[in-house]
Amino acid sequence: MIIINIKIYPNMLKYLVEQVENSETNDEINEIVTSWINETKIPNLTSIRKVSKSLNIPFGYFFLKNPPNENKIITEFRTFNNKKLDTFSSELRDTVIYMQQIQNWMSDYNRANFSLVYKQVLNREMSILEAANIIRDKLDLPYDWMFKNKDTGSAFKYIRQVCGNNNVLVMLNSTIEHHNNRKLDLGEFRAFILLDPYAPLIFINSRDTETGRLFSILHELVHLFLNENYLYNENEINIDDRNDEFFCNEVAAELLVPETLLKENFDLRNNNLDQEISRLARVFNCSKFVILNRLKNLKMILNSDFYNLLKIYKNIVTETNKTKGDGHPPYSVVKKFKYDSNFVNAINQSVLEGQTSITDALDLTKTNLKTFDELVNNKNV
Repeated sequence: MIIINIKIYPNMLKYLVEQVENSETNDEINEIVTSWINETKIPNLTSIRKVSKSLNIPFGYFFLKNPPNENKIITEFRTFNNKKLDTFSSELRDTVIYMQQIQNWMSDYNRANFSLVYKQVLNREMSILEAANIIRDKLDLPYDWMFKNKDTGSAFKYIRQVCGNNNVLVMLNSTIEHHNNRKLDLGEFRAFILLDPYAPLIFINSRDTETGRLFSILHELVHLFLNENYLYNENEINIDDRNDEFFCNEVAAELLVPETLLKENFDLRNNNLDQEISRLARVFNCSKFVILNRLKNLKMILNSDFYNLLKIYKNIVTETNKTKGDGHPPYSVVKKFKYDSNFVNAINQSVLEGQTSITDALDLTKTNLKTFDELVNNKNV
């Protein structure tokens, strides 16, 4: 058998070392890359394919003189996110790239069929209430929308439909496309938004809790109207009011738990604050964290009570995470909610009209003829 040795350029070797350091690779892959660096072994097609598959690096990258330029959106996420993000997983990178492909197609479609254009309408000098009211007006979102839904899952569907009515794509997944072994890390991100004047796209990491997903979609809507590409990896509690994310968290919280309605529903006769917060969380279909934070920021409870309960709630979440595994939702749930319905309807209509080939449609939806038909007709989905 003929073995073809390959030259990998120094900058690409450095890039590979960085990828190994930031990935959960096995010892064999580590040894292969180390041997290339130490020049004890020469790369060949077989070893390159092994490393390519393990690190999820496209095979063609190994023949470049320099690593490819970082995705522009990833650069923005790195620059504007309030947590320092030195590296991004290949799972996040590939999710962003795939969502951009969908967004680019949908932007062209919406530009030809709709007149709605998104631009910046908020700024951080506004009051929380003013910003929330602008969003309510732009999305035609009722002040008491949360009371129209029986539970958090219904509330999420409602907000997602509101987004759809306003040409905002909402996509969800817990893995890379259909690769169940490439799970999205909730510790890395909960959601992100990709701006586009015709087809803004919100992606939700479906490994999050129901209350987490609901808060994330509202949070990313605030960034939409601030005209900011943003990756969200915070939680609903942000006690630093000097942080830029404090504004977005508070506006999202006002949309979810309006000040007036919270004050109307807060039972001062209940001496058990934890019990009352649990009741309010059920009323507003949100997490106890959101209610606790609202009560504190609206000066409806003592700071000492806030910090005492915050510590308790965080401990409960930590213990829950230890016992529940990786938080992977049932496959049927992932499949059902993964694709935005407007996108599915649009690409199907485009295929029927002959504007998009069925091959391109299958490629964009990562389906085959059978699963595309199921997707379009909502069969088992």
